[in-house]
Amino acid sequence: MQAVLAAPAPPSRLAFFPYSQEPPAAMWRSFFLAVGAYVCLLGVESLAIHKAVLKPQMRSGQVVAPARDVTPPEWAPWSLLAGGSIVVLYSLTLMRKQPG
Repeated sequence: MQAVLAAPAPPSRLAFFPYSQEPPAAMWRSFFLAVGAYVCLLGVESLAIHKAVLKPQMRSGQVVAPARDVTPPEWAPWSLLAGGSIVVLYSLTLMRKQPG
């Protein structure tokens, strides 16, 4: 008599998230909050400065890349602040994990 081998069952979603049946939504919430806060900070920084000078890259005493001037465009500060605040507000509206 021959033994019939069954194919292994595909991994369950619960194998990756053993304590809940849904992926961790708190990670998405904190990710969007961090991205929104970062974009808001970039907007505030571009409001405060008019030009940033990046120092040249040097390797063993030789200049690899020259110094660069970075000037934010006129629209950047307020657009970054508005976009970042919208992303922060979106992250606050994401559903929290219910206790219990």
